Amino acid sequence: MTNSRWTESELEKSLDQMDLHDGDFVFIHSNLGISGSCERGIPEEVILRTIKARVGAEGCIFLPAFTYSIGQGQVFNPLLMVDKATMGALSGYAFQEKSPRSNDPMFSVIGIGTQAVDIFASQLNRSFGKGSLFSLLLEKQVKMISINTGAGGTIIHEMENVLAVPYRFEKTFEGRRIDPVTSRVEDVTWTSYVRDLSDPSSEADFLELTKRLYAKEIWKKWRLGKGYIAVASAGEVFDFLVQEIKTDPRLLTKDR
Repeated sequence: MTNSRWTESELEKSLDQMDLHDGDFVFIHSNLGISGSCERGIPEEVILRTIKARVGAEGCIFLPAFTYSIGQGQVFNPLLMVDKATMGALSGYAFQEKSPRSNDPMFSVIGIGTQAVDIFASQLNRSFGKGSLFSLLLEKQVKMISINTGAGGTIIHEMENVLAVPYRFEKTFEGRRIDPVTSRVEDVTWTSYVRDLSDPSSEADFLELTKRLYAKEIWKKWRLGKGYIAVASAGEVFDFLVQEIKTDPRLLTKDR
């Protein structure tokens, strides 16, 4: 029977095979509860501390803190607690630890690392495309770490943007957000990369992608308690998609 508790040494052994280096950027999507509890320590703290030690002072860890606020006509408040039920326990823990958060009213992201604040400040008013955080992460060939979530990740939408897939398009929103420094509400114009919500077939589905990347050994996984931890290089995933999308243009949707 698979152990319902995992150890820090088990995590270390998996990270040894992930080819993480000083200065690497990583983006983590997770469903940590599937793996069970950590034998010693708080699971979220152990995972973030251990990965941070691998990427070093010049590296960064990014975590989802999405709200889709502006698309729903809501005021985006980056100071509000991250919804752990939606974004995961790692994001919630990092938020509680006062890690900086981007002021993106659609796809806000938490960053851990000395460069995070400057990176967030340098981004244009867009979630995807040139000048966005996800464009920078793709250029940096960010390591896509997944804990019990499959090979898909939000950066896949940046790849779709570059590849100009037919089922997504850029849309500009007008809305409001709260400035985290002054606490004042400000007007904002923001561009995101969206799908037609009235078309269910355009909904993202990364199951087939996960299968193909695993078969090609681009996405590799290792046991972590009752679940697994896995990694793929965004650069390798993009190179793979360049070819796959030519023959299977809706590979990343439910309608394929």
